[in-house]
Amino acid sequence: MNSSIFRFTLDLHSLHSQVTIPAFLGDTGKTLYITFTDGGKPFHIETGSLAKITIKRPTGSTLEDFCMIKDNAVVVYPF
Repeated sequence: MNSSIFRFTLDLHSLHSQVTIPAFLGDTGKTLYITFTDGGKPFHIETGSLAKITIKRPTGSTLEDFCMIKDNAVVVYPF
């Protein structure tokens, strides 16, 4: 499978979903780099910190995992 890299920014003040990423069962070729803003201003996260990511699946179930912070971005790999 070809790998895909997705880079996007989420604002901490938004209460709604801000990005949709196509994914399929058994899909392990995606890497997500997520940076954050705070009201439109960059939000800094220290390298080496951990982030908990929760992804809602189309079935309604959720995927939760801990991810590393690298270069001020949450890195999710493999997706």
